[in-house]
Amino acid sequence: MRQLRGWLLAVGMLVPVAAAAQGGQGGAPRLLTVDDLFALKEVGDPQISPDGRWVAYTVTTTDLKAEKSESRLWMAPLAGGEGGAVPLTVPGSSASAPRWSPDGRYVSFLAARKTGAPGDSEPKTQVWALDRRGGEARPLTHVPQGVEAYEWSPDGSKLVLVIRDTFPTWTSSKAARPWVITRLQFKRDEVGYLDTLRTHLYVFTPRATRSRRSHRGTTTTRSRRGAPTASRSRSPPTAATTPTATSTRTSGSSRRTTPIGARPCAR
Repeated sequence: MRQLRGWLLAVGMLVPVAAAAQGGQGGAPRLLTVDDLFALKEVGDPQISPDGRWVAYTVTTTDLKAEKSESRLWMAPLAGGEGGAVPLTVPGSSASAPRWSPDGRYVSFLAARKTGAPGDSEPKTQVWALDRRGGEARPLTHVPQGVEAYEWSPDGSKLVLVIRDTFPTWTSSKAARPWVITRLQFKRDEVGYLDTLRTHLYVFTPRATRSRRSHRGTTTTRSRRGAPTASRSRSPPTAATTPTATSTRTSGSSRRTTPIGARPCAR
């Protein structure tokens, strides 16, 4: 029921924007133009707070001249009033996948931002948390290859992370890494060549020093609902250290281990 209310709210936000594009000056009907389409803002991924009073969502805009799109996080009261919608992230940096901590105190999201940590010249997508009472967002993870998706555990003490394997470091400076074809379908539209890397689930405790992989084998895992629970904790989810985990992929008699992080997050 809560998810249904969120989607209905998203649709309601889009209707006035579309109507304005169709109405034109003076409300006279006219055909849509390319500029109208790029002026439309896409509202998505609505997430209702645990107390049912607020909804966090993304607003995606497209810059035709720069040829790029950007997503920002917003928060609005479900009952209306109270100052209207409030932006949670600033322009210039995209954010996605807003999620409420189970106690409703934090709004977390995925973003590729510089954290100030060593070797962070090309930031990867990490989980960030923003305190609703104010202050800057802080990173919860620092995974070298980035985080693809995540969810909170019901008690708020853990996160389940979706992390993809990585190739071993390519040491040759004379040639690019070759593509090794071992499957019948080796290419896909909008993806390119398909590799043998898999995605796995990791259970991550923000205050711990390591994250634990929740399954073994060569299967690529997609579902991430319901991370294992532990004793209830109301402490802030800011991590003192980053997840350090081992991604193990077994195929026949071969076994590959790839480290995925081992240094503190920036404060």
